[in-house]
Amino acid sequence: MNRRAAVRVWGLIGLLAVGALVLFMGPVRSLPFATPPVELPWWGFAIGFAATEYFVIHLHLRRDAHSLSLSELPLLLGYGFLAAPTLLLARLLGAAFTLVVLRRQVSAKLAFNLSLFALEAVVGLIIFRSILGAHPPTDSRAWIAAGAATLATDVLGSVAISAAIWSTEGRVQLGMLREVGVIGTFLALCNAAVGVLVLSVLWTSTEAIVPLVAVAAFMYIGYRAHLMLRQRHANLQMLYRFTSATARSGDTREAAAAMLAEVCELLRCEAAEFALVQPDGQVVLRLRLQDDRLLVDDDLPAVDVAEIQWCLSQTAGGAVRFSGSSLPPPVRAHMEGLTLKDVMLAPIALELAEYHVGIVVAANRTSEVSTFDDEDVELFEALARHAGVALENGRLVERLQSEAAEKAHQANHDSLTGLPNRKLFQVELTAACQTSLDDGTGFAVLLLDLDNFKDVNDTLGHATGDLLLQEVALRLSASLRPGDSVARLGGDEFAVLVRDVAPDAAMVVADRLIQKLNRPCALDGIAVDVRASLGVATCPQHAGDPDELLQRADVAMYAAKHDGRGPVMYAPELDVHTHRRLALAAELRTAIRERRIGVAYQPKVRLSDDVVVGAEALARWNHPEMGQIGPDEFIPIAEETGLIRELTTHVLHRAIEDAQVWHARGHLISVAVNISARSVIDQDFPAHLTDLLRTTGIAPHLLTLEVTESSMMTDREQAVANLTAIAALGVELSIDDFGTGFSSMAYLKRLPLDEIKIDQGFIRTMLVDESDAVIVRSILDLAHNLGMSTVAEGVEDTATSDALLALGCGVAQGYLWSRPVSASALLQLLVHEDRSVVPVSAARPVAI
Repeated sequence: MNRRAAVRVWGLIGLLAVGALVLFMGPVRSLPFATPPVELPWWGFAIGFAATEYFVIHLHLRRDAHSLSLSELPLLLGYGFLAAPTLLLARLLGAAFTLVVLRRQVSAKLAFNLSLFALEAVVGLIIFRSILGAHPPTDSRAWIAAGAATLATDVLGSVAISAAIWSTEGRVQLGMLREVGVIGTFLALCNAAVGVLVLSVLWTSTEAIVPLVAVAAFMYIGYRAHLMLRQRHANLQMLYRFTSATARSGDTREAAAAMLAEVCELLRCEAAEFALVQPDGQVVLRLRLQDDRLLVDDDLPAVDVAEIQWCLSQTAGGAVRFSGSSLPPPVRAHMEGLTLKDVMLAPIALELAEYHVGIVVAANRTSEVSTFDDEDVELFEALARHAGVALENGRLVERLQSEAAEKAHQANHDSLTGLPNRKLFQVELTAACQTSLDDGTGFAVLLLDLDNFKDVNDTLGHATGDLLLQEVALRLSASLRPGDSVARLGGDEFAVLVRDVAPDAAMVVADRLIQKLNRPCALDGIAVDVRASLGVATCPQHAGDPDELLQRADVAMYAAKHDGRGPVMYAPELDVHTHRRLALAAELRTAIRERRIGVAYQPKVRLSDDVVVGAEALARWNHPEMGQIGPDEFIPIAEETGLIRELTTHVLHRAIEDAQVWHARGHLISVAVNISARSVIDQDFPAHLTDLLRTTGIAPHLLTLEVTESSMMTDREQAVANLTAIAALGVELSIDDFGTGFSSMAYLKRLPLDEIKIDQGFIRTMLVDESDAVIVRSILDLAHNLGMSTVAEGVEDTATSDALLALGCGVAQGYLWSRPVSASALLQLLVHEDRSVVPVSAARPVAI
């Protein structure tokens, strides 16, 4: 009780005491009084008052408690048989004995009760004797006087107690006041009737006191049984309300907070605490409701694991209670911050969601007329069991919510990068289109695809490819404005939604993203260049439908990939390229099967005497409607559609057939065919090649298979096994475009290679770039040391040819000698002594 409330309480006590004194010194002295026929001892009345105050009936409703007694019976007898001073003395002495000696009341509570008893006795005496006058209590007016006096004292007591509750707690429980008023009025009228009856009988015959006492005892037992039954019914209602309140709570924290509030209300306690503990004793959740304020975890004093374990051990058999001097130190330590008067502990077990143990504490009953008793322990244990079910449900709800949120996140996000996936991006794109339609704002869709992702995957493995995708996701996310979003649509394809932007500004954003992406990144200690093609489509300029907008961004992206330049904005004419690509993909399989894919040959020349020693087979597609289609266009389509293996086999067959024609004419030159990465790791390829050699009868050493570094890195062990089997057949093996991949020297040493082809990127600039010259020289030295022959690609001038010859390069090919020609043209070239052809300015064709 704070100081302000204490002042109000003592003011109320003073008001009651002064009122009693004023009435006693005033009106009471002039009251008429009928002389009783017999004098009853005052101490008998004091004993009666002591007994009625001891055997009171406590009526509880939530946090409030009122006491009902049969004190009206000795009061009514005192009104008729005792003088006013004697009656007041007996009333105060009898009540004081019970309250001080038996109930241990002190201070404000004792002063309040004695002041109220004095005022009630004086007021009842004034009303009773004023109505009865000098008439004996056997007169009919005694009934009216007894009823009026009893009702007045009952109302006075209810008002005074409500005033005391308001003084200490600042509130009045109207429901409690109403229920106490109904029960108190009924009890007062019954007491009045019995009291008048007893008074009348004793007035005429004192011998009847024994059966009257027995009747009073039976009345008390009946009253008490009735009110206890009502209290049990009220407890059941409170238990139902408690279960309903906790069951409506959501997660564990909400359910625990609701539980504590209900515990404080139902058990009328000052504070309640709940702690959820793991099997190892660590506290998962801790809450305390104290003075109507919820304290959580860090708001509470630290608790020791040993204290929690001790409390749990005490509740192994159910709820327990401690009070007064029997409060153990661990309980006091656990409830640090509270001055404990009495405490109850109850266990809560959560086993369905996950095995946790809880301990709930109820501390300090607010009522001063009683402490926690055995019935409270039973009620508390029942509350704990119901709370355990509610908390269990809370844990299950939390788990279900967590799993649902995780599944929802997984359904809408890419597991590798954490970015939104195509599904979620489609939702955002649809919403953006609707917003644009409503308010006219513009936005852009940027679609990008990594150019070198397949090389990284094939060369360094899928784990490194995943790291590259994560790095791209980080760079894109870090480069966007607030409100923009990025998603991974699948594979190495990403989409960016740029809001509130015009087409020109969208291209600026696209340029910035490409600059951010086109920087090397270190993956597992290897520096990898990141290159991306990016297409842009804007709303509403290019489309207002989300699917159409995404499709047009895709068209622009493929145009950027085809042109090899920076970001491309969608334009209607770009659709022609997309339609062409779709048409080629549909017709490529038929073209391969109908042998409409031709083969051209570029001669390989020995530098020492310009003698043609071999030729490289290059695929060509002369489309009947679209004309000549370069390998740089249809080979990527073959790789994307899975036709690259069929294409490789087709070219291999055609090259062997043409080489056999040359051989029949006396020109025993070798023919080189590029084989795909799939063939390199295909377990059946060596057997297929064996059958082909046996069927065609070509000398194995006149066939060279060219493989790239990247094609051997997808499955290294299988590649080594296959190449070893091929070498055992006598077929020559050449590593193409050497110096552009990621293979290590140790790995190359394991391969049965016969030839190294130096990439044209180094050859063309070796005379002007010292670094490239060093690389060429190093590769030649490496080949010589490993016992391999060398072929230089892309030789276009005599100076480069002479420099290569000086460095020890054996064979070269390029426009200096010939462009790719047909098989018959190459035969004519071999027939003539002049085997040189005027170089052309066309770009070097792409070999498969």
